[in-house]
Amino acid sequence: TAPSRLSIVQGVFSDLMNNTDYHGMNVALMRFDSGGHGGFFVSPMQQLNATSKSSIIAASNNFTAGGNTPLSETLYEAARLYGGLSVDFGSSSSPATNHADWFTGTTYDSPITSECQANNIVLLTDCVPTSDNEANNSIRTNFLNGASCNGNCLNEVAEYLHTQDQNGTITGDQTVDTFPIGFTTNQALLEETALAGGGVVPARGVGNNHYFTTSSTSGLASAFNKIPGNVKKRND
Repeated sequence: TAPSRLSIVQGVFSDLMNNTDYHGMNVALMRFDSGGHGGFFVSPMQQLNATSKSSIIAASNNFTAGGNTPLSETLYEAARLYGGLSVDFGSSSSPATNHADWFTGTTYDSPITSECQANNIVLLTDCVPTSDNEANNSIRTNFLNGASCNGNCLNEVAEYLHTQDQNGTITGDQTVDTFPIGFTTNQALLEETALAGGGVVPARGVGNNHYFTTSSTSGLASAFNKIPGNVKKRND
């Protein structure tokens, strides 16, 4: 029997967490809500090392297949985290809610703590957005100054993260880059999101895409390794 897409992702992710080249980077893990209502954080932001890797891998291995793919809602929830805003979907998600280390009361504790740090999101999907419009009004009001999205709001949220200061208490503009990966799916929306969100990687995926799209285990491993490798170079 051929391995499932989820088991492939979990195996590649485990290999990535075990790769000592990336130890020392800060890593967190998020997933889609099983009912299609945004996303939530299953592990806290923590330095990847020989000790922490086990709990991060275990959190990934607990994922089960099924449900919708609310891409913009999940990126919106991540934006609320980086901005130190109130928790939205993460407090009522399923099959669990946010890891307790992410927030104080009803407000996210932003992981942006230094003007020198790079902030990045890797957004992996194997499907087009589904059940993905519950956050649209909040996105327009809070991120887009009342402007409407051009279709799905994913690329607009990515652009907001990439161009707007996410922590006004720190000198300079603290922005976040979004790197999409399409696993067994190739979407114009993911291309637009990479371009708008700063997630363009040299020597990227197939064809002329500015983001990674692949249908193979080796291609997914390559994408997972090139993105943090590129992030590490930006930080050096």
